[in-house]
Amino acid sequence: MNITVVRSGGFAGIRRTWRVVVNDESSAAVDEWLHIVDACPWSDAVDLDGDGVPDRFVFVVTVEALPLESASTSQLHATLPESRVVGPWRQLIDRVQASDRADT
Repeated sequence: MNITVVRSGGFAGIRRTWRVVVNDESSAAVDEWLHIVDACPWSDAVDLDGDGVPDRFVFVVTVEALPLESASTSQLHATLPESRVVGPWRQLIDRVQASDRADT
């Protein structure tokens, strides 16, 4: 499973990308990631691009190659304004960012 978070916007308009590849080496790790991914309200956040507030970030979250038993599709995609990055979205984004930093 591949999870990508792209953050764009902000005062300087700089685009940042973080990625994590969750493999099958540890079923416990895969289960933890799936729990976070499944907790996100994907159908409510398909394309919520911007919130009308200047100089704020917009996050694009993509999950590819989901295990077949966890979803009806192999890819999930959501665009969220910074103000909507709360709860499970915040947990998912923070974990992807932290995991990407730990791998570099």
